[in-house]
Amino acid sequence: MKPREYMFSSITLLQGFSGTQNVSSLQKDEAWRVNVKIQGIDLDHGYLCGTMEALNVPMADTPVVTFWEGEIVDTKNYTFFTGKWGATTEDDIKHWTKFPSFSPLVGKVEEDGGKFLDLSNYPFIFMRWKEQYFVNVGTDCGLTIAGFYYVCFSCSDGSINGFYYDPNSSPFQKLELKSTNDGRSGFSFSSYELQNSQKRASFKIQAAKLPAGVELPKEEPKFNAPFLGFTKTAEIWNSRACMIGLIGTFIVELILNKGILQIIGVDIGKGLDIPL
Repeated sequence: MKPREYMFSSITLLQGFSGTQNVSSLQKDEAWRVNVKIQGIDLDHGYLCGTMEALNVPMADTPVVTFWEGEIVDTKNYTFFTGKWGATTEDDIKHWTKFPSFSPLVGKVEEDGGKFLDLSNYPFIFMRWKEQYFVNVGTDCGLTIAGFYYVCFSCSDGSINGFYYDPNSSPFQKLELKSTNDGRSGFSFSSYELQNSQKRASFKIQAAKLPAGVELPKEEPKFNAPFLGFTKTAEIWNSRACMIGLIGTFIVELILNKGILQIIGVDIGKGLDIPL
């Protein structure tokens, strides 16, 4: 297993992350306390998801929790160019260059988004997080989730830094998070029922902790598909054989100017002419 993949697997076992998001503007300097939990990662598709909890939001009586989905910049599924959510390539470069760890990559990213870069052993993991919906408050809470986060995870210390992008919000709102241990550092996170309207899949957040003595499998088992029986391959060939037979029948009738029953000696127009 590559070091980068091992680190991703480690992320799923962390209890969460805690820190702040600076939401300063020209009128005020304000930072919200933020807790983040990564709930799942799919390395094959460069996907991850989780929840974000803002604790001291001025216009809210309770902590505000959102569900987000993310893209891992692996240069296979996603490059450094966002290509959506209102972000241009210029916006991408401006935000990525805010991370010191991005400096060695700037030249190749400016050319094509870095799609030919090999990041498998790079000590930093770059991502984008897009909040999808509010979990425990309504859309009339006075907050917006129209933007998204440029995110960088450090493999050396497990810290996360990010910058929020939304043309209608204060620019470069900085997100700073450190990994936490649930129950030992005073950090706790409520359990919520989540409903993903886009994928129509519901699930409940639980602590991502394995029972004592249980280890994650190093390799996913692979099974060979059966050749005989009601398999996908068998049904495909049955369908093709049926179509070839029908087309062949039409061609024979067209050439001989006779129906298939006449060809095999059945006198048509009188039924099957079988005495009962």
